Amino acid sequence: MPLPNGITLTTEEGFTRTVFRTKFWEQDPQTYGDVVFQPDGLPEHAARVPLTAEQKNRLFLYGPEEPLLFVGHYWRRGKPAPIRPNLACLDYSAVKYGKLVAYRLDEETRLDPAKFVWSMSSGRSTEVAVEALRVPLNEDLSGFLRLLQQLQVPCRVSEEGGQQVLRVPDGLAEQVRQLYRRYLEGEPLALAETPPQQRQGFFAELRRRPLTAAILLLTLLVAGLTWLGENLAGVAWFSFTDFRIEGDYIYFATLGQMLDSGQWWRLVTPMFVHFGLLHLAMNSLWYWELGRRIEGRQGTLMLLALTLLFSLGSNFAQYLYGGVGIFGGLSGVLYGLLGHCWLFQKLAPTDAYRLPPGVVVLMLAWLLICLTGVIDVVSFGTLAIANAAHVGGLVLGCLTGVIGGLLARRAGGR
Repeated sequence: MPLPNGITLTTEEGFTRTVFRTKFWEQDPQTYGDVVFQPDGLPEHAARVPLTAEQKNRLFLYGPEEPLLFVGHYWRRGKPAPIRPNLACLDYSAVKYGKLVAYRLDEETRLDPAKFVWSMSSGRSTEVAVEALRVPLNEDLSGFLRLLQQLQVPCRVSEEGGQQVLRVPDGLAEQVRQLYRRYLEGEPLALAETPPQQRQGFFAELRRRPLTAAILLLTLLVAGLTWLGENLAGVAWFSFTDFRIEGDYIYFATLGQMLDSGQWWRLVTPMFVHFGLLHLAMNSLWYWELGRRIEGRQGTLMLLALTLLFSLGSNFAQYLYGGVGIFGGLSGVLYGLLGHCWLFQKLAPTDAYRLPPGVVVLMLAWLLICLTGVIDVVSFGTLAIANAAHVGGLVLGCLTGVIGGLLARRAGGR
């Protein structure tokens, strides 16, 4: 409503206004003071000015028998409470470090003052909060918000126009944008890690990632049973096809013979076989790093399904390309998990799948080097690389990453 008699009103932020916000529930207002509803009150001489009949008729009235109504945009102060039994404002100046307010609504038709809940916004700055970032709804900001919290940067995230909007004090907006660009690039920011007092111990992490721990435990047990590949009689129990050794010759069963005899476990068990301590250590460390990310982000059953799928696919790829032979290791599964995290993160960014910079490049470069055959040459044939298993696992992982990322993006966009 326009202020009377050409009066102007200067707000705390220094803005000059010629209009003011009105109450839309006042049933019989008589003066300007009866209808004003905003943080900055009217000057006393303006508040006493009577309303004309035309002004009263133009006022919108939300009656006391109307359904419950929650509004914002009024920048209230004090203790959150109903305005009327069917009306409440939930805007208590959170972006200016007031209260972030909500109401626990059940099936009531009248508001209960005890069901208002709120938390104080961090910071004591009097700076105006401005928009620093605007990102899609499916982008996971939790890790970046933890970083801002540790840096003691006051911030607030809201959903506006189908996007997430991050607001910070005006003087920090550009620094926050630069920090977010570095964060997206995977730059190691020490403050982004969990604080020491909140950091989980190794064994607590094992309990939270039971499948990752179980796969690693089975891998270690098989490594002991096979003497890290030296005990060929033990390796024969886990190889893709059975074999026996007679003198200087080794005889392999065919895939058909294996399946006809019901030895279906061999389709996946080569992933537990490792040849040498370095082979075991590297694959175990990478499975821990990638497996626990997926188990934490998509759950235990999803990690189990992906592990079995990548093992099956990489083993078949190696068998079809290289024929019968003794091969093993988690590396085919690892390339699958890598491809899954890589493309999932591209399509539906999530803090869990954000890998350190250069990891994907390093793994792909190693794959290409192995494909050239140079490793066989420089090792004089002592290091046989199951390249087909690596490629097969990577292709499947990229496929599941695309599917999972698209589904997560669609779910986040609803």
